[in-house]
Amino acid sequence: MVEYENKMAQTTVKDVVEAIIPEAEIEVRRGKYRIRKNGQLLKFDTREEAEEALAE
Repeated sequence: MVEYENKMAQTTVKDVVEAIIPEAEIEVRRGKYRIRKNGQLLKFDTREEAEEALAE
């Protein structure tokens, strides 16, 4: 008979915190600047507007 050994992946506290609270960054998609703030996706026409909203 063949014996199998299962290996379980364990997460660290740092991984869990990063998954819950990702770093805020400005994404550029289709000419719009996007940020995610408080669970909402906000879209802006200029980078300055996005940086201003991110600083608030």
